[in-house]
Amino acid sequence: MKIRDSRFKQKLTEAIADLDHYESIMQIFKWHLDWFNHDDFNGCLFIRAKEEIHNDKAVQQLVIEHKEFIRKLIHDQLPKTPQQTTLTNQLMVILEGLINISVVYKENKSLYDELINDNIDLVLEILSQQD
Repeated sequence: MKIRDSRFKQKLTEAIADLDHYESIMQIFKWHLDWFNHDDFNGCLFIRAKEEIHNDKAVQQLVIEHKEFIRKLIHDQLPKTPQQTTLTNQLMVILEGLINISVVYKENKSLYDELINDNIDLVLEILSQQD
């Protein structure tokens, strides 16, 4: 899990390098959407590990650190306003929801596309309200 976490962080960080704030956030979502379309995608390893190995404090801590990395990445791309943390939390919930939706609905292409498009539109709407 530590190796997977390290690779994930490196690839996601590289994907947003040299992008401005909102472009970075959209790239975080695009990067995840690309991941969801891989044939071997079957959800978040870290969430599955937390569910299956729920008594192991080291696993729980790694999962929290992994998710906090993503949340901080989003947070750091938003303008420093009183709403920064709230927006971060909203975007994080959308992203985590998309991970689960991608597992459940990926086989129903039309519904899956609708769910993805509606939520990406929601992200764009949230970001556009910050300008």
